[in-house]
Amino acid sequence: MNLDEILAAQLTTAISGAERWSDLADALRRPTNPQEDDPASAAIIAFDYVLHAGPRAQEREQWGEFGPAVSTQGHAYPPPLKTIPDPTLSQWARLADTIKHPIVSSRLNDLLWTRKWKPKPHERARVAISSYLDLGKSDWHPILRAECLARALELTLALNDQEGATRAVTQIISAAWEALAQEKPAPGVTLRLIETLTPASSMAPPAEIDSLLQKAAQKYGADPHLFESIKDLEANWARKTPEKAIRAARDKAERWRDVALASSGLQRHVFLQKALEVARQHGFRDLVATARAELQNVRPESLGLHVHEFSVEFPQEALDWLLGHMSGGVDWRECLRRFGGHGPPTDTPEENISTAQKLMRNYPLQFMAERFVLDSEGRPIRRVSTPEEHLEAGVIDLETRQIHLWGHLAPLCLKSIFDKHQRPSPEEATVFFTTDIISKEIAERISRSLLLYLDNQFDDALHVLIPRLETIIRDLCIIIGAVIIREPDGAKTGGVVALGELMSQLQGNFPEPWRRYLRNLLNEPIGLNLRNRVCHGLLARGGPSEAALALHAACFLRLLNHRQRSSSNQATQEPPSGGSSSQEPASRPRSES
Repeated sequence: MNLDEILAAQLTTAISGAERWSDLADALRRPTNPQEDDPASAAIIAFDYVLHAGPRAQEREQWGEFGPAVSTQGHAYPPPLKTIPDPTLSQWARLADTIKHPIVSSRLNDLLWTRKWKPKPHERARVAISSYLDLGKSDWHPILRAECLARALELTLALNDQEGATRAVTQIISAAWEALAQEKPAPGVTLRLIETLTPASSMAPPAEIDSLLQKAAQKYGADPHLFESIKDLEANWARKTPEKAIRAARDKAERWRDVALASSGLQRHVFLQKALEVARQHGFRDLVATARAELQNVRPESLGLHVHEFSVEFPQEALDWLLGHMSGGVDWRECLRRFGGHGPPTDTPEENISTAQKLMRNYPLQFMAERFVLDSEGRPIRRVSTPEEHLEAGVIDLETRQIHLWGHLAPLCLKSIFDKHQRPSPEEATVFFTTDIISKEIAERISRSLLLYLDNQFDDALHVLIPRLETIIRDLCIIIGAVIIREPDGAKTGGVVALGELMSQLQGNFPEPWRRYLRNLLNEPIGLNLRNRVCHGLLARGGPSEAALALHAACFLRLLNHRQRSSSNQATQEPPSGGSSSQEPASRPRSES
């Protein structure tokens, strides 16, 4: 027996127990791992390909109709179909002509059609269509049968075979009704079959499709996700009747709101967010207003969240050194310079990115599903779904944890300083905080905040200081030539640029670790966000940690200097305890670190 005869015999034997194409590949493999020179390897890869039926298959854009079973960076198995050499295609053709069973015939003839293997590739497609329709009536898993029917219809449309397309549409509709009639729900099969009919909408009776969708909504509609999918299909089929499409979209938004009101805890909030999103997408202003009002009435304590506490041991020796260093200056002025120059408390952006990527590799399940990130008050504030969004949120979370740790140490540092050194007078503190960047008026407010802090009036100290930090950052933006106001445009009123945009404009003109620290501390929505929490009344009461962190930011900003030299700007850092100042262009303000 030659190789073709051996392979044909092996395939014929394997057909009876095969429940998918890859079962045939398994039957042809050697008991041990196949070697590259395995004579059956050319036939094996034919049945290892994954079929991507239908234009909406996610992998189709990258791989085409047939994709690899396994792919890594720079490698795919089976290899891309377009790279298969002619001798392999010739062997596939011989096997296809020898074995007429649908499972073999559908795969090999479809591969040859896709490669446009001559002669007469269209005849290969017609044989594949017939085989796929036969498999659609087999005892294979319903999902695989639906894929076979989808591919059959796709091929008939590619050949402009009206008669074949009509047969495929009829069989697909019949299969959809069969799936709906099953006692065990099979929504994935039913909706996949109905979706398959979309390219052949002119051949599918509208009344039949409407009936299928109505029955699907009755059977599966209790699940809002499935209901949404059904209504999307309904809107897609109703493109020529806009009022039906609008009604389907409104049904989606109302269903999300209904299930939200019947739910509790975090699920209620998530479903209301979905209702708001759908209503906003389709311009239903009344539903937008209703969902938004209901979202605003969700209190953090009603979300069913639990607080998990943990302790971090800070070595006593390291703590003693830190406090000794902070309080070891000749006077309180030098100590506050040391305090402001300590940090930033976060790792470098590169280190945090590397750590976040390592966490994503080591714990992949945590980063696969969509999740909501909570703000500091426990309110869901950001939806994270893509790998890039998970990475960004992970880096911010690491920064926030590092700042929280510093928030426990910063009050101890301030206490050690003023336990050892005399408390400044308001005038002395104002002079200290006045620089060529910080005006005397702003310095007086920082001085007031410091003295309130030393009187244990932490909330008052925080409220006095936070707006002044924003003022200093605006003045820094002026130095680098960034836009801080928007002029009026016709009837549109102008105004100031928001702090978040100002912090973005500092990127590249400011030490990046310090910029990210200040951004997280003041205005990152999923970070500490002190500026917004204080100024918008979201923080009920500031404590020593928040106030000490704000004072740390003020002491750091106080180290920045700016000088004018002819037409060029200069920014210098003030040494913590004398010595000469290094200089850099003002577009890159420097601080001690």
